[in-house]
Amino acid sequence: MKDIDIINLFVERNENAIKETKIKYNSYLMAIADNILHCFFDDEECVNDTYFKTWNTIPPTLPKNYQAYIGRITRNGALNRLREQLNYKHKSLCCAIRINELEEIFGTNRFNPENDIDNKLIGDLINKFLRNLPQQKRVIFVRRYWYMDSIKQISERMKLSEIKVKITLKRMRDELKKILIEEELL
Repeated sequence: MKDIDIINLFVERNENAIKETKIKYNSYLMAIADNILHCFFDDEECVNDTYFKTWNTIPPTLPKNYQAYIGRITRNGALNRLREQLNYKHKSLCCAIRINELEEIFGTNRFNPENDIDNKLIGDLINKFLRNLPQQKRVIFVRRYWYMDSIKQISERMKLSEIKVKITLKRMRDELKKILIEEELL
């Protein structure tokens, strides 16, 4: 079933929308959650929360890219769950390290509802930054900070040494921070 047809099922409040989403995207959403949480039960709960949140947000939201929309809901839900777990010391700090890498740039409370205008500007700048990167660097950045892949996973996927991946990520973070400072967004 096409994404637009699934969205129309949501608009019609037809419960088959969730069924069709599961058929088409469950493994994709589970992979996103698992890259962050590394626990099948937490992954499953996170994905179920995605279906619930999608049901509650479509309508009024009508996403242009349904896969990205539900992927983002899953990712944000998994990150929130990880933060809770880290607060209770139930999880290793591997994903927290990835989050901390970006906090070097943005700080810990940069993205919040009170900063909607700044968040939009920062988002636009990050998108522009990524569009201007060569494909290899763009893939490395997105795999690390969107899919939360480890350095080793990226290294194997891209057929690069781990040190090359680390250096590339550090340089991209530095470059992004410089751009954000020049635009007076930090």
